[in-house]
Amino acid sequence: MLHSRILTNSFFSNQLNLIKMKVKLNEGFLNPDGLTKLMVDQNKILTMRDVCINSLLSPVQGENPLQKEKKYILFKLIRDGAAEMDLKAEDIVLLKDCIGKFQSTLVMGQCFEALGELKIVK
Repeated sequence: MLHSRILTNSFFSNQLNLIKMKVKLNEGFLNPDGLTKLMVDQNKILTMRDVCINSLLSPVQGENPLQKEKKYILFKLIRDGAAEMDLKAEDIVLLKDCIGKFQSTLVMGQCFEALGELKIVK
């Protein structure tokens, strides 16, 4: 019985690695009016890439080095990534955690909508 549990847990762990989601990193966010884009300054729209990078690099008191390393690796992947890229489920979870801690409700809500649907990649 224990052996079958190990196989089952291993199976689901391997399946979880197949779950990915396409994320559009250059998508802009809307102001509360729902019509105009949020701006970083007069010439730059706030994008998903900006939010992810700011959220991942924001310091968390008491965070362990392993967690910092995971965030740094994901930061580099997003910074250097294409306009649209596939992210693993575990990366989405980490992003949502960071975004939820450091972004306004308006930005967090739009990010969570964009990061909400996962698909199995074959």
